[in-house]
Amino acid sequence: MKSFFNALAVASVLLTGCARIPRESVELSDRIGGGITGEHRAYVALVNLYFDQKRELIDQWIEQKYLPTFVANVRAELKAAGRDPDVFNEELTVKLMRRVTQRRNEMQADLEKTRHALLDKVEANHALLRDANLQLTALLKSAADVQDSHSTLAAALTNSRRGTIDFAGIDKKLTEYLETAGNLSGSAQGLFEQLNSVMETN
Repeated sequence: MKSFFNALAVASVLLTGCARIPRESVELSDRIGGGITGEHRAYVALVNLYFDQKRELIDQWIEQKYLPTFVANVRAELKAAGRDPDVFNEELTVKLMRRVTQRRNEMQADLEKTRHALLDKVEANHALLRDANLQLTALLKSAADVQDSHSTLAAALTNSRRGTIDFAGIDKKLTEYLETAGNLSGSAQGLFEQLNSVMETN
């Protein structure tokens, strides 16, 4: 969305020193509004695609790391109790699968909570840009009260800078979590808090 922010910012600066506004400027502002809507849709699609990939990453981690480690621990506990570690009766199998499923669901729920929180930020930023463009269009059409309208527009644009998503930071936090979450005594709770800490810095 930076391209539209820059376009709006340049237009608002130019307007502070212009008494006469070309007719084409109104059409340009309308086009910018359409572009903001299109870019917003693309940004939402990008966020959803990103989290689809992360859901797959968690499932791979459950299958390739968590489950084998969990089974190995159960076998060790059976052996230590003097039982055959190679025998998994129905009751034990059900308990094992229930624990693994619970862990997977907790992690996926935290990831989904993070996705919704990010989309809330995207929606808020889109609203700021949309409102800024509407103010700019009104300013172009009326060419009145330029200074007051410019101040309102500048404030909206300043706030819209905060809509950037740090995908690299989220990746880093998730990777760190998966590397340390192999401790089976740990809880999946806290994944959202860690991912959310990245969002709160933007």
